[in-house]
Amino acid sequence: MVWGKALAEVNRESTLAQLQMGGQTLFAAYRNSSITWPYFLYGNVVFELEHSIASN
Repeated sequence: MVWGKALAEVNRESTLAQLQMGGQTLFAAYRNSSITWPYFLYGNVVFELEHSIASN
């Protein structure tokens, strides 16, 4: 869970199984990383993917 004013990122073929974000937050996935459902996004959230996959 990422909440408030925060940043989280995954890099280099990492996998994330669930994401909860809220407030003023940034999530980024780079270099063949993946994120799967469920997603819980609230508030002012930036979600960035670069050469990565978000599924479901």
